[in-house]
Amino acid sequence: MHRIDSPGNADNLFRDRNPEAGIPGTIVWSKWLNAVQEEIAGLLAAREVDLDEEDNNQLASLFSLAAFLPVQNNGVGPLLRADGDGSQLTGIESSQLSVVRDGAIGDGVANDTAACQSTLDKAPGVVLFPAPGVYMVDRLFPKSNTTVVIEPGAMVKFRPQAPTSHDWGGVFSVFGTELEPKENVFIIGGGVVDGSKGDHDFSDPESSELNVECIDIEWAINCHVVAVTCINAEGDGIDFDHATDCTATRTRSVDCDGWGIHFSNGCRRCRGVLAVAVRCGVAHNRGGFDTHQGGSDQAEDCGYVGCTTEDCRRGWLLGGPRSWINGGSDLGGGVSTNCIRITGDRCSVNAFIGRGSTLAGISITGNLNAVSGCNLRAESEAVAITGNNNTVTGNVLERITAGDLLTDIGTGNIDANNIKQND
Repeated sequence: MHRIDSPGNADNLFRDRNPEAGIPGTIVWSKWLNAVQEEIAGLLAAREVDLDEEDNNQLASLFSLAAFLPVQNNGVGPLLRADGDGSQLTGIESSQLSVVRDGAIGDGVANDTAACQSTLDKAPGVVLFPAPGVYMVDRLFPKSNTTVVIEPGAMVKFRPQAPTSHDWGGVFSVFGTELEPKENVFIIGGGVVDGSKGDHDFSDPESSELNVECIDIEWAINCHVVAVTCINAEGDGIDFDHATDCTATRTRSVDCDGWGIHFSNGCRRCRGVLAVAVRCGVAHNRGGFDTHQGGSDQAEDCGYVGCTTEDCRRGWLLGGPRSWINGGSDLGGGVSTNCIRITGDRCSVNAFIGRGSTLAGISITGNLNAVSGCNLRAESEAVAITGNNNTVTGNVLERITAGDLLTDIGTGNIDANNIKQND
C-alpha cells in the first residue's frame, strides 16, 4: 500500500478542487484504489471473513474481541472467538474458573471480594464473571497470564464501604513492580466496571480528588482491556502507568472524573483503539484521552486509533513525546476547551475530525509536531500555535465566529495547503 501520489496531491494527502483559487483537485488513480481495496480485503481474508457486499460493517466487526486476543489464551483453555459485534464470546467452557462457583453472589448487595479474589488467585487461566450479576467488591488483583471475562449483562462494582487511601488504585488493579512486572493480563467480554463515584468518603488527609479508577494497570507488559465499559470513576476509566505494549480496544469510559484512558508515567508503545469517552474529566479538568507529559518519566510513543470523545472537559491531550492520533473525532458538546492540545514534541495528528470546542480546535505549544488531513471546526481558532517548527498541512479549517482561523506566534512553523473557511 502507498499514500496517494497522483497529480494534485498535497504532501501525499487528498485535496479538493478550488476553481476560484486555481487549485486543482487530486486525481485518483485506479492503482491507488486497487491497493486500498486489496489491503482491506486481505485483512478480512486473513481472519477467514468472507466478503459480503450487503454488509458494510465487516471491517468494524473485525476490530472486536477476536482481533485482539491471543491465538491461544495464555497457553491454557480454549481459543476465544468473537461473534457479531464482538460482545458475545464463544469457546469458554464450563471447566473454566467462575467466581460464582467460588461463592460470589452477584446480587448487588453482598460483599463478593473474597470469592472473586479467590478465583483470581487460582489463575493462570480464564476467570469468568457470569451474567446476570452485579458483583460488589473492594480491589481485585489479577495475576499474570490471566484472562478476566466480564460477560455482557454482568457488572463488577466498587463497594461504597470499601476502604480507600491516597493511592487506592482501581476496581481491577493489575499491579506489578519494576523488577517483576505483570504480564499477559486481559480484561475483556462486554461487561461493565463501575467505580461508584460519590459513594465513598476519602478520609486520608493526603488524598487527592482522583483516587478510584475502574481499571488500573501499573508496571505491566502486554496487558489489554477489550470491549469493557468503565463508568463512574473518581479517577480515570482506564489508567496505564509504567505499562509497555498495552492496549485499550473498543472500550467505553462514561462519566469518569479523570481521563477516559490515561497513558501515564513511563508508558511505552501503548495505544487506544476504537475507544469512546463520554462526559469524562468534567469535574477535574481532565477529559477523553491523553498521554502523560512532564519530567523524565513521560509516556512515549503512545497513541490512539479511531477513538471518539463527546461532552468531555477536554478532548485529547498529547503530552508525551512522539504521541500520535490516527483517525478519530471529538464531537464537542459539554465544556470542551480544545479538541486536541499538543504540549509534547514530535507528535502527529492525522485524519482527525474536531467539532465545537470553545477554544482552539487544536492548540500546539510543543515543537516539531505535525497536523495533517484533519477537519477542524471551533469557536476560536481552528489551530493555535505557540510552539516552534510545527507543520500544519492539508487540513480543512473552519471557525464558527469571525476571526483568525490559524494563529502562529512561534517560529519556523509551516502552514500550507490548508482550506480555510470563514476566513
